[in-house]
Amino acid sequence: MLNARSAIVASLVSVLLGLAVVTGVGADATYHTSRYQLTAVGNETGTGTVINAHANGPQVAANENYLLIGAEPNTAYQVQLVVYAGDTTCSSSPTVTVPSAIVETNGAGNGHGDHRFTPADVDGLHGSTVGIVWQFMRSGQLAYQTGCETVILD
Repeated sequence: MLNARSAIVASLVSVLLGLAVVTGVGADATYHTSRYQLTAVGNETGTGTVINAHANGPQVAANENYLLIGAEPNTAYQVQLVVYAGDTTCSSSPTVTVPSAIVETNGAGNGHGDHRFTPADVDGLHGSTVGIVWQFMRSGQLAYQTGCETVILD
């Protein structure tokens, strides 16, 4: 019985892998999904996370998810990416600041947002390694940010 079960599982895995190849499903071979911790700035409370996932294909450059926990209740935060082209230390002047999603918190201060970047959104930076700091702005003031993270744009 165990051998028959193993054969069935092996067959199923083979079929699924075959479908993945045929349909072009795959993660980015250069840059893998990363999770970055947010740090509160000033008197902000709570914490959060940025999840940056790159696809390997012509439709999606990156899918990003943003999460705040225990932030200011019932508040909107503008997410922005501060990009440093060719500078993985983020010590030079930023090349560009890119607005992304708005994260709105509930009564407990928890909120979620997401944004999909297309290849056209990163035009001119293909093949680059950049430094990025994700910032969450509240009423135009910095509330949360990540450290300087190295991202490969292939």
